[in-house]
Amino acid sequence: MNKTMKTHELLVKSTTPKKGQDQVITREEAIQLTDKIRTAGNDIAEMLYEAHSKRIWEPLKYTSWKSYIKGEFQMSEQRSFQLLSFVEIKNVLNDSTMVESVPDKTTVEPQSEAPISDLPKTERQTRPLTKLKEPEQQRQAWKAAVASSPNGQPTARQVQVAVNKVIEQEAPPPPPPPTKRPKVYIDVAMDYANIAIRQLHSIQKNDVSRAAAFNKVIAFCEEQLKK
Repeated sequence: MNKTMKTHELLVKSTTPKKGQDQVITREEAIQLTDKIRTAGNDIAEMLYEAHSKRIWEPLKYTSWKSYIKGEFQMSEQRSFQLLSFVEIKNVLNDSTMVESVPDKTTVEPQSEAPISDLPKTERQTRPLTKLKEPEQQRQAWKAAVASSPNGQPTARQVQVAVNKVIEQEAPPPPPPPTKRPKVYIDVAMDYANIAIRQLHSIQKNDVSRAAAFNKVIAFCEEQLKK
């Protein structure tokens, strides 16, 4: 399964009733809806969404949604999930009630927001929006894309640009660059170290300052090793 397919599938499956739940369609109704989908031409996304939400494959004795759409319409599972997520995103964009999250993970009263008047007309327009996880992000990106379009119907490329901006805004700031230290040439440092060692060797054992000199060098080395 490719990455695009997985994105659409996760979006749709998150709202799909589980087996035995919300199945409100009989075999006769399933046959009628299937016939309507078959004769509807290209405008089938809403009907496919209804069929999927009612688990239409069960009364028709198909083993899965994949086998149903393949057997009835010769449609790939990937294409079906693209159409289903198209409807799902339109529903999100048309939802005038948004729930506001607060830091302690509780929720406050739903905030009323005007429905978006310029809804997408094609599945391709909404495809970039599936990359955004939150409904608020999808609404934000779509509004920005609509504002960038002269006729209120942005292209998929314009939507992708808006999506990229939302992702950039949500991305954590980059870590600060590491502190640059002055470049030290190791051979020069070794020369100075050897000079210091020779000077320490030259101190007489009975010199009262000998211990102080060694202790100073030891303290310096220990301090540098901690950095």
